[in-house]
Parts: sequence; structure tokens; C-alpha cells
Amino acid sequence: MRNILYLCVIALFVSCTYSKTKKGEYVLYPKKNLQCLLDSFTRLNCDKKFNEYELYINKEDPHNYTLLLYAGDKSLTMDENQYYGQTSLVYVVSNGLKVKVFSGIEHYLDNGKNDIEKHKLSGGDEHVLWCVKDSFNVISVREVYGAYPFMPLPKQINVDLLPSPEPYIRP
Repeated sequence: MRNILYLCVIALFVSCTYSKTKKGEYVLYPKKNLQCLLDSFTRLNCDKKFNEYELYINKEDPHNYTLLLYAGDKSLTMDENQYYGQTSLVYVVSNGLKVKVFSGIEHYLDNGKNDIEKHKLSGGDEHVLWCVKDSFNVISVREVYGAYPFMPLPKQINVDLLPSPEPYIRP
């Protein structure tokens, strides 16, 4: 009888421990093209000592993706994350830095973490944001100054503020 009781206690302990280790964040290993992109981004921005490195992946259709690479002192979606109680479920490592990955699933799936980081707004909002377009495996990258994940991106506008001067011809 005592052996059965010990066996039940051990089974309960193991099952509780196992479920706790299944929750939290998981590391993923990106394909070579994404790893090169992440390595370039983190290498160029690691000297700024940002607290957060994030990757947002938006699949638009079977052949087109928009990725946002973000580095800043606080999460790009900090307010949304706090409001909905969501955290990233997975991350990748690039140049020794943890890059959190968001794809929209964190809104619907619980990773068991209840420690949403609360940040106070500070005066500085220094950050770096790259917009990456992948269309049929053709990658284009540009730095943007304002974008939000899973929303239409601002159009790139090339505007000449002054018209080209007309050549002066004497009558």
C-alpha cells in the first residue's frame, strides 16, 4: 500500500514538473536566408545596447511575406501586449542576442507566462526598424521610421519639394 502511495506521489510530481517545462518560450532555428538577415540586423545594431529585438512575420499570400525587424528599448507592441496579456511564444538567437518572434498566434495561444513586462514611458524612443519584403523568394530591405506589425505599411514616397528650374532662354 505504501509503495502505491509513493508511486502516485512521484507520478504527480513528474507530471506537474513536465507540464511546467512545456510552457514558456521555445527557441527556433531559422533557415539560412533569414539567419543571414537577422545576423546583419543584430550586428549593425548591437552596439546601441537595445533591450528588445523582435521579428514580426506577416504572411500576405502563399508567395508574399512582410517581415518587420525591430530593435528598441521597449517592445514595438508593448501596449498591445500588456492589454491582451500576450508574450512571444518563440525566439531565435542571432549574434548571441535573443530575437522574439511574433506572428499573431500569441494573441490566441497561452505560453503560461504571466509576467508581462511593464514599462514606464520614457522620454527617449530610440529604435531601428527594417521592413523586409519577400516576394517569390526575392528579398528587399529598407529602413522605415514608422510602421506597426500586421498593418498596411506606409508607402515609400519620393517627393521633390521644389520643381526643377526651367532653363532660362533669352527672347
